[in-house]
Amino acid sequence: MGPDWRPKSCSFTFPKSQDLTVYRRIFGADIRFDQTENRLTFAASTLRQEIHGSDPGLLVILRNQADAILAQPWSDQSLARKVRLILSSRIGQAEMRAELMAEHLNMSATNLRRRLNDEETSFRRLRLDVLQAAAREALELTDKSVSEISEDLGYAEISAFNRAFKREEGISPLKFRKRAIS
Repeated sequence: MGPDWRPKSCSFTFPKSQDLTVYRRIFGADIRFDQTENRLTFAASTLRQEIHGSDPGLLVILRNQADAILAQPWSDQSLARKVRLILSSRIGQAEMRAELMAEHLNMSATNLRRRLNDEETSFRRLRLDVLQAAAREALELTDKSVSEISEDLGYAEISAFNRAFKREEGISPLKFRKRAIS
């Protein structure tokens, strides 16, 4: 599978946007909105295609996260847990801002902040926790360089990643990896 792959059809639960340019570029022509579920439909032969740039180490991390998500029903989860899960699913793929998270959860940014505060946390804290957990897993379970991990997590500069990691863990990413290996 390469960058030109497209599903046969896409269904989304949210209303149709006025500008469908991005949706058509990513998903192709058969896009449906206001549906009962989000769904991608593709040919069975797609499952047999090689995924270019696949990473076995990342697969282990993602499988662990998926198992954790499936172990607990969505409706029973706290708002903080829901935010963590959504953030985990979007690492390195999308901008992770409180306003976008609130929109995704169908609430105002003010309401998101207030409800997270009621749970004695904040969006910033949850975002840092998710990034830190992903960084630790990548350092422990993959052979990727610190630079690659930094980029995968969405950091613009490796120095910002190093500072954030050291602030949370008390040691640099390289020292963390050496300790994890030994």
